[in-house]
Amino acid sequence: MEAAIQRLSNQIAIGAFIVFSLVICGFGLSLFIHQREEQSNQWVIHTYQVIDQLKDVSHRIADAETGVRGYTLTGRDVFLTPYRTTKDSLPAHLQTLRTLVDDNPSQSARVGELQKLTAQKLAILDRQVKLKSKTDPAEVARLVETGRQISIRISEKVRVMIEVEQSLLKDRNRRAESFFQYTNSLSVVLLLFIFLILLVGYRRLRSELEKREQNEMQLRAYEATLEEKITELQRSNEDLQRFAYVASHDLQEPLRKIHTYISLIADSFAEDLTDNVRPYFERIELAAARSSALIRDLLTYSRVSNQKETFKKVNLQDLVGEVIDELDIIIREKQAQIEVGPLPELELMPGQIRHLFQNLLTNALKYQRPQVPPHIRIEARPVADGYEISVADNGIGFDEKYMAQIFEPFSRLHNGSVYKGTGIGLAICKKVVQSHGGTLSASSQLGQGATFTAWLPGGND
Repeated sequence: MEAAIQRLSNQIAIGAFIVFSLVICGFGLSLFIHQREEQSNQWVIHTYQVIDQLKDVSHRIADAETGVRGYTLTGRDVFLTPYRTTKDSLPAHLQTLRTLVDDNPSQSARVGELQKLTAQKLAILDRQVKLKSKTDPAEVARLVETGRQISIRISEKVRVMIEVEQSLLKDRNRRAESFFQYTNSLSVVLLLFIFLILLVGYRRLRSELEKREQNEMQLRAYEATLEEKITELQRSNEDLQRFAYVASHDLQEPLRKIHTYISLIADSFAEDLTDNVRPYFERIELAAARSSALIRDLLTYSRVSNQKETFKKVNLQDLVGEVIDELDIIIREKQAQIEVGPLPELELMPGQIRHLFQNLLTNALKYQRPQVPPHIRIEARPVADGYEISVADNGIGFDEKYMAQIFEPFSRLHNGSVYKGTGIGLAICKKVVQSHGGTLSASSQLGQGATFTAWLPGGND
């Protein structure tokens, strides 16, 4: 009987694992499909934006030409309004169009040709307007014919570009449709497989339960075994919450030994090492140092995620001063200037908030512009239900289209060989602020520095 119960338990465990794995696969597949659908929608929107801009350019040129023709025939200045509007706004529209097709070299080249043609067209229209006052019919007729030929070329160029965009859209829709058909079929197969496993499991469980109903002792034994497994599962879930922290912590020791032994070998046999061998030792030592830094950041990220501190009254003025003192060496090396405005006293988790300012200040010092000493400003201002605390620098900055990406773990916008780091610092900052019930945002322009703003609740009665 115990063997049967054990066999059933094993079958339940295996079935649960398979079903759980399939559900996870289904969830991952759904997420992937959603992302592909979003990407497809973005391309559709992008294509229609390009087509709308092309049609707008064509309409503006046509309106300008009609207006100049009306002015030439009547001499009334009111007909020049479309021409003047087009002349003022067309460069901006063409620049927007160039930005939209920047990912397509052939379309980008056509935009360049279109800019030249529209410039020629506007120049001819401008000469027509000026010649009106001189009443030179022959010259006006010549300009009208030249302008007509350029208009034909503009229309042809717009038509070709629209056809290219429509062709791209049709191709993308075709590939998206093929992908969705494949993934839909896969989803159906996955659901059928899950249903089959659940059905088999249900029938097996029902059969075993009917057998156990014949013997009360067997039922009690099964319940006892089941309760024990539930307890083990709960204990296992608790252990999983600490797994990342413990695993990362245990990895530090072998890395320290690698670093120590490599240093000892390099120092003890420095004269015996050839120029070909020495770089390998340096690379091993550098790799161990990078791995150690990554593990330290992972430990910090794990602590912030799983270990909650007690909230205490924290004087941010004092805490920021302590962090600046800790970074004194690198501040002096970079000749950095740090301005700290009045900061409030809030109910916070001091250890986590220290990590927040350490990472933000370290980033501000790290990503400095070449030959420009860092200038960092730390300020706070009261807002509804809390404070906004900002850390602004004059560094290299970043493109705001990467706003969401910079707060993701292991996400880096810059070459790791130029700007050292693990890619976890800003993810830690985001976790710290969220664990306090706040929000973290950023604003920046390339080459003009960045500002990180944390909203923290409380302290503003």
